[in-house]
This record gives sequence, C-alpha cells and structure tokens, in this order.
Amino acid sequence: MNNDGWRLLNLEYDDPYMNVALEEAIMTCVGSEVAPCTLRFWRNLRAVVIGSFQSSDLEVDLDACEMENIPVIRRVSGGGAVYHDAGNLNYSLFLLKTHPLAFMGYQNVFKEVGSVVTEALRALSLDVERPSRNTIAVGNRKISGLAGAVKHGAILVHGSLLIHSNLSCLHNVLGLNRTFSPVNYRRAFTRSQKMEVINLEEALDHKVSLNDIKEILFTAFEDLFSVKFLPGGLTESEESLLRTLYNTKYRLKKWNFKYSTSSLSRRFFPKGRVL
Repeated sequence: MNNDGWRLLNLEYDDPYMNVALEEAIMTCVGSEVAPCTLRFWRNLRAVVIGSFQSSDLEVDLDACEMENIPVIRRVSGGGAVYHDAGNLNYSLFLLKTHPLAFMGYQNVFKEVGSVVTEALRALSLDVERPSRNTIAVGNRKISGLAGAVKHGAILVHGSLLIHSNLSCLHNVLGLNRTFSPVNYRRAFTRSQKMEVINLEEALDHKVSLNDIKEILFTAFEDLFSVKFLPGGLTESEESLLRTLYNTKYRLKKWNFKYSTSSLSRRFFPKGRVL
C-alpha cells in the first residue's frame, strides 16, 4: 500500500447550500494541489440538488418545494436531479486529473467508482445491478446515482445512497408522479432518468448503521486506489474558497435557476444565512 495518505473527510453542514458549495471548493483545491486527494462522506437536510446542465422547470415540482420550504440547488457536476435528506448518504471522491486511474480518461474513473460502490453493496448480499453508467439498482429500483465533473485540474465523482430516505417526499418534489408541461427548449438540457427508487434498509429488510455503511465504502475505496485514507479537516484555502463560493454563487438565484423561465422559479428562494 502506498504510504502517501489521502484524506477522509466526514464533514457536513446544516445548510445544504454550504454542503454543495464545498464540493467545488474541495475540487478546486485538490486540482491546485493545496489539498490532498479526498474521499468525503456527508448528508444534507432536505434539498433538491440538480445537475449543472439542468433546468429546474423540467426536473423539479417547484410548487411542492415551495410548500415544503425545500431549497433547489445547482451543483458543479452534470447528471440528474436528486433529493437529499438525512436518510441519504453522499459519497464524493476528488482526485487529480493526472492520477493514473484517469490515464484512460474521466469515464474510466467514473466506471471504477461505480464498480466500487456496486461491489460494496453486493458484499451486503444485495442483488445489485448497473442499468446505466450512473445508476445502481436493486431489481428495477434505483438505490444510488452518480455524477461527475472534470474541472479546475481535478476529477470529481460523487453519488448518493438511499438508506432510509423519505421516498414519499422524493416522489413529490422530483415529480415522479406527474407529467411536466412542455417547454420549447426542453431538449437543450440534461434530463433526469426517471425510475422507481428503494432504500437500502428496505432492500435488506433491516436497519443499518450509517457508520457501518461508511466503513464498507471506505474500505472499498482504499482497495481500489491502494492508498491509506487518513481522517482530516479542511485546509485554510478550502475554508476561504467555500465562503466565497457560498456567498457569490451557490446561494444566488441566478446560479440555481439560471436555466429557468417559469414565474415560480423566478420568485422561489427559501430563506438562508450568509457567511
């Protein structure tokens, strides 16, 4: 095993905007080599997180979000819309663009990360499949989705794992039970792959420990990269950039709703704090 330790970061905030902003802050600092390659585990309070190239008008039931005071936040990576709450574990891998695993391209990193998570779930005796490169499913029900980005000299691959999430709320805010009105420019944006979902606890038919799931994933990532992940915190550069991104990008309506035209999206903006 390589003695050069990478960072294990168990860090989450009560503010979902901060959690999403931190993904880009870490990515930027890893790419500029002022922070080590990192595996992050985190959870959000209730939020809808959409892909960088999505329109909230096409993916999200904004009426439901406004009624439930659930923020809609655009992330730095591509992919589809996801619902977050405390029953959803997010895993994020940040590594240099020059890492040997990326020698065959970003898609190879994406493939390997997806395979690691798939095999980790199979170790729990689950019959897990990958119907698409960014979807992990039990039967025909999605249990985890992945997205990624190559930017700032780094590669980010992150995903969410449904453990005991509120699936009723998920269906409501992501509009899985309704048909959205046609939008003239609907083909210009990334569309989410709508499919039924399942929680890990339902699939296993028993409760699971969050720490146990983290440990299983953590060990699988260590094996993949043949490195030792060492617990750590944010660097000063990451903390500074996080606050800048939070205040000048991720809390702003022009970022989160930049591809939206509906009157609701123009006025939708849950209250939040500024750092």
